[in-house]
Amino acid sequence: MNARERFHCTMNFEKADRLPFYEFMGYWPETVERWESEGLPAGTDLQAYFGYDRYEMLPIDFNFVPAFERVVISEDEETRVVRDETGLTKKEFKHGSAMPHYIDFPIKTREDFLNLKERLDPTSPERYPANWDALVERYKNRDYPIGLLCRGLLAFGRDFMEFTDLMTAFMDQPEWIEEMMDFHTDFMIRLWDKVLNEVEIDFLQLGEDMAYKTGPMISPNMARELMLPRYQKLFGFFKDHGVKTFIVDSDGDIRSLLPVFIDAGVTGVLPLEHNAGCDPVEIRKAYPKLQMIGGLSKQTIALGGEAMRNEVISKVGFLAPRGGYIPSFDHSVHPGVSLETYKEYLDILRDVSNLSK
Repeated sequence: MNARERFHCTMNFEKADRLPFYEFMGYWPETVERWESEGLPAGTDLQAYFGYDRYEMLPIDFNFVPAFERVVISEDEETRVVRDETGLTKKEFKHGSAMPHYIDFPIKTREDFLNLKERLDPTSPERYPANWDALVERYKNRDYPIGLLCRGLLAFGRDFMEFTDLMTAFMDQPEWIEEMMDFHTDFMIRLWDKVLNEVEIDFLQLGEDMAYKTGPMISPNMARELMLPRYQKLFGFFKDHGVKTFIVDSDGDIRSLLPVFIDAGVTGVLPLEHNAGCDPVEIRKAYPKLQMIGGLSKQTIALGGEAMRNEVISKVGFLAPRGGYIPSFDHSVHPGVSLETYKEYLDILRDVSNLSK
């Protein structure tokens, strides 16, 4: 069974030869630096080194075209203030991959939004890599899954507006919020139409970080009212092009949003943050046919030893035989995880996979 067959078999809750192996959320740069200090050869392809199944995401640019010019406004030994390619002004930290401090945003008013539409022409040829035609030919004979990454509906506003302004607009200017969501839905449909007519896609990953540790950023009722019909329109378009797997990527506690997502046509979720209460075992009991990726506590795995073993066995041992589950960290692998511990984790994962056949 090749990687593509294994992915579909698992996502369809059918019996595969083994679990798919992926680290969907990737690794912190500091993690790789640590591992190189512990013996990992520099420049190693981690996917191949750890024996993961292959997958790719389509290299289509869904941001502003033309992009804003990146400008360094000021800097010191530790930080730099820049306006980046999306028009965001932020303070970046030169050492480490800590989240930047956001200072200014390209959308403050409806007029700003209207002015930015000219940079969101879905037909711009610059959105495609120069070797697109060659990629299309290569993808026809692939034996691995290909995903398509989309910016979500709430994420469009969150990425380009100051968060308090966005949340206030949900309450005070719902018509503007709906206008932006309608525009973004149509933008995605027009952008991906050419792609889906040329490449057979295995899954859609919708980037929609819309929850805190304690719950969602907007109420489930508001999500149902504003987002559900637009999700249905978007997913209906993808279904018409043969796509069957729709994964929402959101940090935080998304449990109260799951009924909305499912009614909208979402088939799966990731990364299922442990510290936000998203236990994949309990979610599987409540939603037997919801696909899940992730859910393994990064903090617990970093402890190694028996704690790590119990974390993997208790979750993967329960979920793997039931299908629809791909094990992965509940977010990026952080530098508290040593190379030795990570290798031990993979050994345990493979043992559990073999026992679950």
